[in-house]
Amino acid sequence: MAFDSHNRTLFNALSRHAQILGKQGCPRTALELCKLLLSLSPSEDPLALTYHALDYYAIRSAEYAWLLQFVHESRAFEPLLPPRMQLNLAFSSALAKFHLEEEQKASSSSSSSSSASASASSSDILSSEMVDIDPSPCSASDLLQQAMCLFPEVLRPLLKKVNEHEANKRVWVDALRVLEGLHSSSISSAASEAVSRAFIERLATIYVERMYSLWSGDAVLSWLAQQAQLVSQKLLDGRAKRAEFSAIRLSVYARPLPAAVRALQLSDYSDHVPTVPEELRRPMMQQQPLPGGNGNGMLGPGQRALDLNQHPLAVFLQSMLPWMGLGPDGEGAGQLEDNGFHEDDFVDDAAFDD
Repeated sequence: MAFDSHNRTLFNALSRHAQILGKQGCPRTALELCKLLLSLSPSEDPLALTYHALDYYAIRSAEYAWLLQFVHESRAFEPLLPPRMQLNLAFSSALAKFHLEEEQKASSSSSSSSSASASASSSDILSSEMVDIDPSPCSASDLLQQAMCLFPEVLRPLLKKVNEHEANKRVWVDALRVLEGLHSSSISSAASEAVSRAFIERLATIYVERMYSLWSGDAVLSWLAQQAQLVSQKLLDGRAKRAEFSAIRLSVYARPLPAAVRALQLSDYSDHVPTVPEELRRPMMQQQPLPGGNGNGMLGPGQRALDLNQHPLAVFLQSMLPWMGLGPDGEGAGQLEDNGFHEDDFVDDAAFDD
C-alpha cells in the first residue's frame, strides 16, 4: 500500500493507536499493530517502525525469538538499512538474545555452571563480517560486543539515564574511554563532517530515551559492564578489527537517509510532559477584567456586586443576572445599590430556611 495522501491518515491513526496501547500496558497488541503497519509497506517502512517501535514492543512483550527472526529475515525486504546496522536493532537483538539465554538457563535441567559459561562466552576475534550473519546462533555477548563496536555513542547516555552515577564507576571509566575513541580516528573524520556522526548520536539519544527502562535490571547492567570490559580489552590487544567497524559504519551512514528516519524526534518517545514555566503560568492564573469592564475587578458598566454572605443557591441564581458581578479582588458586596430593583425581588431568603 502506497503511503500517499489517500492512505496517510490510516497509517498515522494506526501508529498513534499503537503508541496509546503501549502506554496503557498492552505492548503485545501494540506490537501486532506495528506488524500490520509494516506489512502494508514492508519495503518502504514509511513510519520508520523498525527504528523505534518493533524492537521496543517485542522486548516488552517478551517476544524475543520473534525479534531475532525478524532481524534475520527482514534482509529479504531490502530495508532502508541492513538490520544489524540499525542502531536500535543492533542493541535490542543482543538484549533479546540475553533474555532468551536466561530463560533457557532457568528452564534447563543441566548444571547452572555450564549454562552460565555458555551465556557468557563470546568469540575471541571481533570482525565486521559477523554483522551480516544470522543473529540466532550468535551468543548474546557476541551481539552486544558488535553493537558496542559499531555504536559506542549509546553507552554513556544509557548509563546516565539508568543511573546518573553508573558511568563514574571504576568498572566503566577505562572501558568508556577506549570505546568512545573507537571512531575518532582519521578514517571517521569524513563522516563527522558529513553529519553522519551527529545523526548517529541523535539516534542513540532516541534509543536511550525509548529503551532505558529495559536495560535497568541488575543482571542486565552487570552483563553490560562485563562485555564492555571484554570488548575494550580486545580493542587494546588488536583482537577487534577497529578499521573494519569504522569502514562499514561509514559505508552505511554517510549516504542520505530517508525522510522518515531523519524526522525522528526525541519528544515523540519521551515520558517527560512539558509544563508552562512558572513565570509564564503566574500571570495566566490571575483574574483579568471581562471585556468592557472598567478595570475594577470583574464588574462591567452597570453591574452591581454580589452579596456573598447569603444562601449559596441565592448567590448562584443572582450570578446569572446580567447586571450582577464580582467586585474588586473578586469579592462581593453586602447589598445592592439602588437601581430600581431589590435583591428580594429576585430571591426570597426565607424560602431556603428549614
